Amino acid sequence: MKRLLRFLRTFIFGITLGICAFGMTACSSTEKQATSYDFAVVSCTYNSEENTTKVIWYSNLVNDSIFDMKEESFKFDLYEDDTFVRTTDYVTYTISIKHGKSDSGRRNFTATGKVTNVKINTWTAKFANLWDSYMPWFIAVIIAAPLLAIIYIIIMIINDLEFDDLIEFLEDHLWFIPMLAIPFIPYLISSISSGVWSWVTPLIIAGGLLAAIVIILIAHLIKYFVDWGVGGSDGLAKVKVKKHYDSKGAPFLEIEGYKKRYYIKDLLDDRETLLYFSKKDLKDYCSKNEWYEADSLYSKEKLVILIMDKSAEKGDAPEESEPTSEKKKATKVKKYSKTRFDDIAGLEEAKKAFKEKVIMPFLHPEIYEKFGKKAGGGILLYGLPGTGKTMFAEAAANEIDALFIPIKCSDVKSKWYGESEKKVKEIFARAKKAEKAIIFFDEFEAIGAKRTDSENGNNDLVPQILAEMQGVGSSSNKAVIIVIAATNKPWAIDSAFMRPGRFDEKIHIPLPDFEARKKLFELQLNNLPIADDLDFDYLARITDGFNGADIKEVCEKLKMSAINDSLEKGEEQTIGMDDVHRIESSIKSSVATEDIERLKEFEESF
Repeated sequence: MKRLLRFLRTFIFGITLGICAFGMTACSSTEKQATSYDFAVVSCTYNSEENTTKVIWYSNLVNDSIFDMKEESFKFDLYEDDTFVRTTDYVTYTISIKHGKSDSGRRNFTATGKVTNVKINTWTAKFANLWDSYMPWFIAVIIAAPLLAIIYIIIMIINDLEFDDLIEFLEDHLWFIPMLAIPFIPYLISSISSGVWSWVTPLIIAGGLLAAIVIILIAHLIKYFVDWGVGGSDGLAKVKVKKHYDSKGAPFLEIEGYKKRYYIKDLLDDRETLLYFSKKDLKDYCSKNEWYEADSLYSKEKLVILIMDKSAEKGDAPEESEPTSEKKKATKVKKYSKTRFDDIAGLEEAKKAFKEKVIMPFLHPEIYEKFGKKAGGGILLYGLPGTGKTMFAEAAANEIDALFIPIKCSDVKSKWYGESEKKVKEIFARAKKAEKAIIFFDEFEAIGAKRTDSENGNNDLVPQILAEMQGVGSSSNKAVIIVIAATNKPWAIDSAFMRPGRFDEKIHIPLPDFEARKKLFELQLNNLPIADDLDFDYLARITDGFNGADIKEVCEKLKMSAINDSLEKGEEQTIGMDDVHRIESSIKSSVATEDIERLKEFEESF
């Protein structure tokens, strides 16, 4: 934080000086708008009938100021032979001469009487303001500077970047600093091609860079206070956890009411609590263990996952059966939902299939052992979106009290050669350290897609997963590992996963039937003010073909209808059939007909 404030203070001071200097220079330039010109009389033609003389003269005007010229005015001394006749009023010409440019050519005016010679008495000019003179550069900077800052802020949010990461990056990549000169290249190209050089344009570009940096610094400052408010590495009051350093400089957490110190090595099984350490603390821990993969990670979340996986691979992680209860109680860490099968409406066939494959071996281990069969193996959950596949997997883990390891495509895939296969290996290595573990691959079609398509990027990843899954459910394995994969597109999965030894069990998670939809409504509207006339059977009938997510959305509409009714009448209303009829015409299923047909074709083929 001190580094952030010091850096911010320095930049604000520098920007203030720059603005003041620019302002003074710009103001002084308007007083000294230096412009030079050459003047020569070409001809003076007298018209005796009209008693006027047409004067044609030549000028070469050079705009040496920093502003664009838009108008010039002259007073001429008129002569007949060598005799002075009079001085004209101002003769004005509308012109447009860019700063640093010149304009030459013939001009003319008409004077009353006979004139044989002309001399310039007074010259004045009008100039455009700073904005009009450099409008394209201002517009480019106004667009580019916030855009650059916004791109960085988006990266900062996605990767959870802190200010120290920015300083560390600049310290490790000094080559990046010269890249700040890139925005000046268009100016150099323009100046070389036109031959016009100005110090104002580089100053505008530099101001844009400074503005982008200030926006980035302010974003970091806001992030710091947000983190402090919700409980971050330096602001942990909400969960009554404080970070300190011991005499050797090692960071540890102190929980109010408990005397024990919690170092990183004590929390290798607790992702949420590890996040209370700063990114520097986590990187230092990785460096001491020679885990050099951490050098390329800028997300605190990814550092924590790396530490947990590496520790599990080494066997350093504390046993799941021996949690630090004091720490758990104080920090109130909740790793996963407590959903069980009884909380899920319907899916009776899926529950039955899972119980036969997983739960029964735990209830009757002697019978399974006698026949040389053990719990574990692969299960493929397939069905339409929103049918509760992820919830089913979480409930399965809770039913057998297993370590639940959820995996998404982004957790595994990497652009670096061999990194994806390494991550898969580490995931299974971590699962083998537990007595019981469920590895859950969500949206598996993105990871286990068919290898016939050379562009899917899984040609190396699929064999690694297949190799790790081989023998997972065999009796030679000490750990009980169950691999559950959920997909909306089972037809897109590589056929090797469908063979024996991989996903032996394929469980269809269907759309909720009548009874399941009725129970879903009852669960969603439980403990809410409900009218006696609310007909759950009617709700189940009008939502035929809806998935669980659609039913949840219907319940949200019912709640909103009752809220609006309460506000309109000035007293609390209940959710009743009036609300149902009010929203009935606006509800519809999100399930696509073509997806239903594709699933039917898949079931027929398997």
